[in-house]
Amino acid sequence: MNLETPGRILLVEDDCDVRQLIGDELVRLGYHVVGVSSLGECRRELHEGSDAPDLVLLDRYLPDGDGCEVIRGLQSGNSLPRIPVIVISVDRSAEGISEALAAGAVDYLVKPFEGKVLAARLGAALRDARQKQTLLKTQQVLARTKRELELIFDAVDESILLVDAEMLVRRINRAGMMVSGKPSFDQVLGQPCHQVIYGSSDPCPGCPAVAAFRDRGYMEAEVDHQTGGRRAKHLHRAHFLERADSGEEMAVVITEDVTEKRDIEKEKVRVEKLEAVMRLAGGLAHEISQPLAAVSGRAELLEMALEACEGGEGGLELQRHVENLRSNSRRLSDIVRRLQNISDYITKPYYGGAEILDLTLSSGKPDAEEGADRVGTAGKGA
Repeated sequence: MNLETPGRILLVEDDCDVRQLIGDELVRLGYHVVGVSSLGECRRELHEGSDAPDLVLLDRYLPDGDGCEVIRGLQSGNSLPRIPVIVISVDRSAEGISEALAAGAVDYLVKPFEGKVLAARLGAALRDARQKQTLLKTQQVLARTKRELELIFDAVDESILLVDAEMLVRRINRAGMMVSGKPSFDQVLGQPCHQVIYGSSDPCPGCPAVAAFRDRGYMEAEVDHQTGGRRAKHLHRAHFLERADSGEEMAVVITEDVTEKRDIEKEKVRVEKLEAVMRLAGGLAHEISQPLAAVSGRAELLEMALEACEGGEGGLELQRHVENLRSNSRRLSDIVRRLQNISDYITKPYYGGAEILDLTLSSGKPDAEEGADRVGTAGKGA
């Protein structure tokens, strides 16, 4: 479904005069119209047509069957998207209307109807369909992101637990399961973390998770444990979290076995690489978030302008929004180009005393207007 054009309408009407009249009105409204006169032609157009329609305007009673058959096929079929259907019919009975809506029609128009009513109903149906399509795509992206995060969660070498305020395990990764020695997640989830990991009935002495809940912040501590018949020193890092949707308090506890430090330099390199990745992520977020926010905001304004303006000064305002979108798009393209040309690692100060990647200096010779302000940070590199 094209979000920028009025839409493509499949008009199914057996009366050629009525089909011509409605088709002319739809064309006048700016829609691309394909007209057919039977259920058979409608099905062929839906299954074999080069472009799927954005909406079907369907006469209820046709020579070769009831239009509700097509509606049910669109609702249940997997080969076609959920195309919205508006039924048009001379049948104004409550039973006829309810049958069509129960079959899956999004609206019902009793013939004859005014052109303004048709335009309003079509516009509302298409807007609703487009919103649902956008929501579906968003849900698909979120589902894919969730799967990717779960893979990352299980790929981390350190034990990671999500615990509630009572120290009960809510989530655990595969490394944590290996530490616990339990074969099944069911034996761990909902149980006290100190019990399933270390076999203790009480929280570990100096447990940073307890302190993280108490201080509602980040805590870490190295704690000695007796595990696997040997004394081990584990570094526990606890991050306090509060879910925005429910206010539920939880903590992410990351545990690392730091007993054996065979190669200090090797560990130092690992930490430096981790810091580099974190700084790079901070730099990316800093550089891209502002233009993305501008693009998103302008896009929203553009959508409102499209609905509210028709030519004149509204058109000029709309053009300004478009130019702003183009400008920010070019800025994003420039950021991508700089990322592709990174040849050095130079940082700059960020909030809270942190250091993040200076994308301009790290991708080559700084721009003339930026170079003078950033000379002071050029000496900071990995």
